[in-house]
Parts: sequence; C-alpha cells; structure tokens
Amino acid sequence: MCGAVGPVPVVCTGAADVLVGRPIAASDRYVGVADAVAATLSPSTDHRGDADYKREMAGVMVRRALDRALAADTRVGGLR
Repeated sequence: MCGAVGPVPVVCTGAADVLVGRPIAASDRYVGVADAVAATLSPSTDHRGDADYKREMAGVMVRRALDRALAADTRVGGLR
C-alpha cells in the first residue's frame, strides 16, 4: 500500500504481481517493481512535490522496504 502520494492510500497489486512466484534471492528481484508502483499511482502536484517526483519516490521507498524486509529475514534464517 502506498500513502501520501494522493488523496487516499493506494494498494499496489501490480507491484505484488511482479514479485510473487519469483525467487527472493534473484539479483533482478526488483525489476519492474518501481514501474508497477508508478503505473498504479495518480499523485497530484502540491507543495510537497510534483506528481513525477512522488511517483519516483514511491518506487524508491518500495525498494528500500524490500531491502529491509529481506535483510531482516536473512538475519533470522528465513532465506535459504
């Protein structure tokens, strides 16, 4: 779910579809995720930034969240 990029939070099912069924440890695991998030969002330009900036930052935040989740899972022995 992406928030703060429009009037209401948006569920980014397209991004999930890109990841489901792919090996987590694959080096290309993020290919298409940022594009899927950007395609889902319809942010408005306001004092916090223009629409393109918000789309770009949403993709960056998704990649960071995936990095953190994968790092945490690896620390507790989840990825094999």
